[in-house]
Amino acid sequence: MAEMCTSNDLKMIIRLVKHDLRINAGPKHILEAVHPDAYQAFQMSRDLDAVLSKAVVRTADGHSSPTKKTALKITASLMTPVLPMLAEACKSVEYAMKKCPNGMYSEIKYDGERVQVHKKGSEFKYFSRSLKPVLPHKVNMFRDYIPQAFPYGTDLILDSEVLLVDVKTGKPLPFGSLGVHKKNSFEDANVCLFVFDCIYYNGEVLLEKPVKERRRILEQNMKEVPNRIMFSEIKEIHDPKDLENMITKVLKLGLEGLVLKDLMSTYEPGKRHWLKVKKDYLYGGAMADSADLVVLGAWFGTGQKGGMMSVFLMGCYNPTNQKWCTVTKVHTGHDDKTLERLQKELVMIKISKEASKVPDWLCCTKTMIPDFVAQDPKAMPVWEITGAEFTQHEVHTASGISIRFPRVTRIRDDKTWKTATSLPELKDLFKKSKENCDVSLPSTSGVKDVHKASDTESDNSSTSSPKKKFASSETSKGLSKSVRDPAVSGKRKPEVTSKESDKSTSSSNNEGTENDAEESPAKRRKKEHVHDIIKKPLPDVFVGVKLVLPPSVIEDRSELERYFIAYGGELLDTSQKEDSTHIIHVGDVTDGNEEARHVTLRWLWDSIKLQALQETRRYAVPFSGAGNP
Repeated sequence: MAEMCTSNDLKMIIRLVKHDLRINAGPKHILEAVHPDAYQAFQMSRDLDAVLSKAVVRTADGHSSPTKKTALKITASLMTPVLPMLAEACKSVEYAMKKCPNGMYSEIKYDGERVQVHKKGSEFKYFSRSLKPVLPHKVNMFRDYIPQAFPYGTDLILDSEVLLVDVKTGKPLPFGSLGVHKKNSFEDANVCLFVFDCIYYNGEVLLEKPVKERRRILEQNMKEVPNRIMFSEIKEIHDPKDLENMITKVLKLGLEGLVLKDLMSTYEPGKRHWLKVKKDYLYGGAMADSADLVVLGAWFGTGQKGGMMSVFLMGCYNPTNQKWCTVTKVHTGHDDKTLERLQKELVMIKISKEASKVPDWLCCTKTMIPDFVAQDPKAMPVWEITGAEFTQHEVHTASGISIRFPRVTRIRDDKTWKTATSLPELKDLFKKSKENCDVSLPSTSGVKDVHKASDTESDNSSTSSPKKKFASSETSKGLSKSVRDPAVSGKRKPEVTSKESDKSTSSSNNEGTENDAEESPAKRRKKEHVHDIIKKPLPDVFVGVKLVLPPSVIEDRSELERYFIAYGGELLDTSQKEDSTHIIHVGDVTDGNEEARHVTLRWLWDSIKLQALQETRRYAVPFSGAGNP
């Protein structure tokens, strides 16, 4: 047969085997052409034969025609995987309350592997998040425990998470510990199934029932088998303050985050109608962890980036033994042009992952030996690496400290290896990261009142508000054109356009302002009013700071304004920018005042998070405007 095929025929045969026809049309487009409900039915059941048999009718003469006028009624079926329901990123408590108007279940987001369990009599099947069979060594033991947990459950489909737990403390163990070899290193650990949903039970499909009802059915029919089959930990929440406390608690425990589910939501396969809360999602990424690390090595990329250095080994200097430690490997954050430029700028030596060629200055485990190493680490660039959180990973040599989901957020042309994050500084950042988990926000009702007070008292507060001395804010010179701020990475609109970043940066006045002896009555009344609303003392972070926040800053604007005003700052409109101390410069605002500081949104969020006015040098925005060089 192959001899009769053309080259194109053979290509299509190979693509059929690989399940990738490369016709730029996925199942959604093709199935909807057959029947309007066909793709939704396919998502529900993943049974293509069942979908097509109901979507297409065979006529007497052997032809087939679609039944587009008849709605397809296809639901979940045993032993056929259901596309799992997913969650979108939740960036604030306020957003969560808006998306869950009926109240919510706040559920621990376990750092394990998603598993869909199917039981039909004594037969079991386990499917991963991508609907592939789960490796047997991770789930085979559940055959003995699921019948104990569900004594009356003949047929069922469970949505769950599988991970290792310490049997002495009951604490979940890190992601990735389920591997065959890694699992053996945990002597007092069991593989445990944390069940958080039931979508089929004894012949009844539960997809259309609200999550509160599904949870009730689950709790009525399941008995926990300690450290083997457990309920996911949840809490019913209706008040924003309770959600804030829950997030803070989870982050302090070092857990990944929370999943939030509206109490009346149904199970919608493939839809992102749940919410997930993680440290790096909150408040424009202000709670994400970052460090200024040095490029120590690189690996070849794959696919379109094959043959070039596109994955980089980042590390820090250990002054104790005068060697360099590895912290993380990063492959996101650079655009194609920057990557092309780095191929010439980075002075590397090719060692092809050979352990014998690793230089003496580099402390590196076998799994982290790169294709290239730096010729001289002290001459290599410094990059700001931002991630979901600082974590500990045995493959890295910086006291095991690493960064989860790392990305390059800024090329630090203003720093050298001497001013980059050292190992002692990294340890301090790691410690502070685990301690600083407060996510409390002023209430929405309080914000409205604060704005009213600000409007009516603006004249008094603008003339007699106290000043607060702050550190030098000289704009760093030579900022890279590929500067990326953590607060605007990913899908967020960049604050600085490429045209603006090509222009020269501004220098600003180093002089601070002095504290006045007394607060104005208007400022004091405004702060007391905020205290009454949120029932907690507020720090004077922004006292004496005036801010222009341009109209183009839309995302998280209300939260920024709430914090800024509640913490003693004064918002000005663009017509008052000549009097401002700090300006968020986004391109549609120009400034003729030499003393104005042009900073990124990250400066605001970091000042809020750390409850202290941040030195503005590292947050400078390249810009050009009237009166500026």
